[in-house]
Amino acid sequence: PKKGSSVAPKAQPANPSSVRSAAASRAQARTCWGAAELLEKSLDRRADPAAKSETLRNIAGMYLQQAKDSANAEKYFQKAAALDPKDEQALSWLAEISSQRGGARQQTAEAQPEHLKIALERYDAVIALNPIKGDAYVNKRIVLVKYIEFLKKQKVTILADAETQKADKEAVADIQQQATDTQARIDELMATLEATTKKLGEVNKAAKAAK
Repeated sequence: PKKGSSVAPKAQPANPSSVRSAAASRAQARTCWGAAELLEKSLDRRADPAAKSETLRNIAGMYLQQAKDSANAEKYFQKAAALDPKDEQALSWLAEISSQRGGARQQTAEAQPEHLKIALERYDAVIALNPIKGDAYVNKRIVLVKYIEFLKKQKVTILADAETQKADKEAVADIQQQATDTQARIDELMATLEATTKKLGEVNKAAKAAK
């Protein structure tokens, strides 16, 4: 090229396997959406509330497993739970979706406290329905550990900020209050974790004795 001219970088060719994979995913999603639409239309022909709930869960499962669409899956699990507030399967999946969004299912994932809080509320609802089943206690513990780890890191960051602003007494006082509030929340969650672990042990012991 002439001096002073610029040459646009050539676009790298797409990886054929990744293109095929993306195309297959889109096709699968479209198939899922079509099937879900047909299933939803069939709801009007189902008089039995239990059958309707099962259909709604099936639609949600299709979105979750086939289309990897947790937003639509959550919507249909919520519809199932609204139709039957004692639908343990729907409530369990709603808790699981929030747990995943909160980062609890991946150790390296960044915690999202707003979703972790919702997950805890949803697991409590599942436990209230079936307090002698251990799964919800186990999953609740996983969320609690993630939430506590997040708050401990947050407190370290808060105290570091206080150190950098120690010349400003008013700012330091506000920051120290934040640290105190964060520690109070940590203590609260630690107590909940301890109680959940204790209850899980009791449930497991009872289940073992019943065999």
